[in-house]
Amino acid sequence: MLSDKPWSVVVNVTLPCGIQRVFHGPYDALDFLENEWPSRRGQKYDRAIVLCRASLENSAPLAIAREAFMAASMEAGMAVRPLTSFENGDAVRLGSNIGKMDAAEASPGRSPGAPGA
Repeated sequence: MLSDKPWSVVVNVTLPCGIQRVFHGPYDALDFLENEWPSRRGQKYDRAIVLCRASLENSAPLAIAREAFMAASMEAGMAVRPLTSFENGDAVRLGSNIGKMDAAEASPGRSPGAPGA
């Protein structure tokens, strides 16, 4: 049975055309590897396919599949950058108040401390 669990650190890949894509887990990565991958493929590409699929089947650790996907992307000449939860816009997962807004900040015309804020 396939189990799509997210990576603890997502991966930002800059494609050869300059577009940046964010991959959240082995399912995203495997879909990209099988359906959208640039023509340059090698041993690391093959390993990433095997490990992403194995991770979805719960027979390989998520972190190993993530590292294999990053290595395959670099092998294909793509820039790769892991994104922390904060960089990915999820300050709450870091246990931080940074980046949180209360309702008054999020809603124009409301004053701080107003009812319903």
